[in-house]
Amino acid sequence: MADIREAEIWLDRGDNFAKQNNIDKALDCYNKALTYNPRAAFGFFKRGNIFSDKEMYAEAIKDYTSTIRLNPSFSFVYFKRGSLFLDLKKYSEAEKDFTKTIELNEEFSFAYYKRAYARVYIGDPSSLIIEDLEKALKINPDYYQAYVLMGNLFFDKKDFDTAIENYDKAIKSNPNDAKVFMSRGLAHGNLGHYREALSDYTAAIALDASLYLAYNYRGLIHAKLENFANAVKDFHKSTKAKPDFSEGYKNMGISYYTLKDYDNAIDAFTNSLAIDNTQAQVYLMRANAYYNKKDYINSIVDYEEAVGNDPHLAAAYFGKANANSALNRMREAVKDYSRAISINNEFLQAYINRGNSYLKLKYFSKAKEDFTLAIEIDSDHWLPYLNRGISYREDGEDDLAAKDFNEFLKRQPTNTNADRIRRWLDKNGYPALY
Repeated sequence: MADIREAEIWLDRGDNFAKQNNIDKALDCYNKALTYNPRAAFGFFKRGNIFSDKEMYAEAIKDYTSTIRLNPSFSFVYFKRGSLFLDLKKYSEAEKDFTKTIELNEEFSFAYYKRAYARVYIGDPSSLIIEDLEKALKINPDYYQAYVLMGNLFFDKKDFDTAIENYDKAIKSNPNDAKVFMSRGLAHGNLGHYREALSDYTAAIALDASLYLAYNYRGLIHAKLENFANAVKDFHKSTKAKPDFSEGYKNMGISYYTLKDYDNAIDAFTNSLAIDNTQAQVYLMRANAYYNKKDYINSIVDYEEAVGNDPHLAAAYFGKANANSALNRMREAVKDYSRAISINNEFLQAYINRGNSYLKLKYFSKAKEDFTLAIEIDSDHWLPYLNRGISYREDGEDDLAAKDFNEFLKRQPTNTNADRIRRWLDKNGYPALY
C-alpha cells in the first residue's frame, strides 16, 4: 500500500509539471511512479502522452499498449494509440483501435472521424467511410473536419455538387480554414462555376497569403475566362510564394504565349525547366515560342529536347519539321513529318505539310499521295484539294487538277486564292463550277 501511495504522489507531481509544460520533469516523475507501482495503468498512459509529445512514438505506443493490458476498458487509450498509428500511416492498426474506442464509447465523434480517415487510406468502401462521418456529425453537427472529409470523398467521386454542399457546411462551421475555400473553388471550377471559383480562391488568399496553389488555381480560372493579364499576375504571385514551383512558371509561360508575348513566355518556360528539366511539354511550348519569333535554330534544339524526354510526342516532331521547312531544309522536314505520322497516323496537318515539302522538292507523286491521305482523313478540309490540284498541275495532269480546284472552290469560294484558281481554269478551258 505504501508503494501505491508513493506512486500516486509521483503521478501528481508529474501532472503538475505536465501542466507547466515541463515535460522532461514530468517524465522523470512518471518513471518514478512506475518504479513504485509497475501496475499503475494511468502511469503508463500519462508517460505515453509525454513520449508522444516528445515524438518518441515507439515508446508511446508501448506505454499505451501496457495501459490497455492493465485496463482494457479504457476507451481513450485506444483512441490515443490509434491516433499515433494514424500519424505513422499504419492505417489498419489505427482502424482497429478506433473501432475498439467506438465499442467502448459510442458517442465519441472524433473516433468515428478518425476511423473514416484511416479507412480512406485502407481503401475501404466509401459507404463505410460516409457512414462513419454521418455518425460523427450526428453526435457533433458542427464538426467541420468531418464535412471537409465528406466533401473530399464526393470530390474524388466527381460528385462536385455534393462536395460543394459539404464544403459549404464546413465553411459555415469554421470560416477560417483557407484550404476549404480552395477545395470548394476546385469543385466550382470543375462545374464551370468560374466566378464562384474566383471568389473562393480570393477568400483563401485573404486567409493565407502564402497559399501558392490558390494563386495558381485562380490564375487558371482567369485563363479560362481569357483574362490572361490577370492570370499572369496570379502565376507571378504563386511563384513568388513558392520559388521552386515549376507548374506556376509553366502556366505563366502559357498565358504569356497566348498573349503573343513570346519573350516573357520563353523566360517563364526557362524558369520552369530550371526546376524540372524532364518536362517534355514545356520544351515543346518553349520551342513553339522560339518558332513564333522565327528563331528556328533554338526551336529545333527545344523540339529535340522534347522528344528526348518523350519519344512519342508527335507534336514535337511536327514542330521540328516546320522549323526545318522554314529553313528550307525540306528533306529533314520530310523525315520529321514522317516521324510524327508514325506516332499518329491520323495527323492531318502533318500529311498536308509533308505533301507541301514533297511539292517543293518536286516529288509530285509523293505529294499527291500525302494530300490524298489527308482528304481520306477529312474530306471537308479545303487545303488538301488545293495543294493536290497544284501537284497535278505541276505534274502535267490538268484534268485532275481542274477537278481538285473545283473541289477547293466548292469549300472556299471566297478564299484569297479563289480568283487566281478561277483564272487558271478559264485560261485552260475548264469551267469554274463555284
